[in-house]
Amino acid sequence: MFPTKVILKTCGTTTLLHGVDRLLAIAAECGLNHVAHLFYSRKNFLEPRRQVQPHGSFKQETRTLLERFPTGAAHIFGNLTGDHWCVFVAELPPPAVPAVTIGKALLAPHLQPDHTLEVRLTN
Repeated sequence: MFPTKVILKTCGTTTLLHGVDRLLAIAAECGLNHVAHLFYSRKNFLEPRRQVQPHGSFKQETRTLLERFPTGAAHIFGNLTGDHWCVFVAELPPPAVPAVTIGKALLAPHLQPDHTLEVRLTN
């Protein structure tokens, strides 16, 4: 156990995308309420036919991620008939934060320090 990270060790057929909403809920309980950047990546599967939905293909994974993060984009790097890397990235706009008025002075919204919630999938 680490004070700033959680490590999930999984087998090659774990459906990590089914856990995204729960991971975001846990992050919100810790005060991390906004996703600024999403980065999902994995190497091509050694045995793609053994994967459980939505991990049957990167196209299916992309559809699942776009449902939750519609501003995202999918990319594949490398040889499509050999080793390659699948990447999905999304940048989300910051939530509207009202400015604070103290006396007659209008102060800019307080910026929160950066925090990262990272989930990695490797097979």
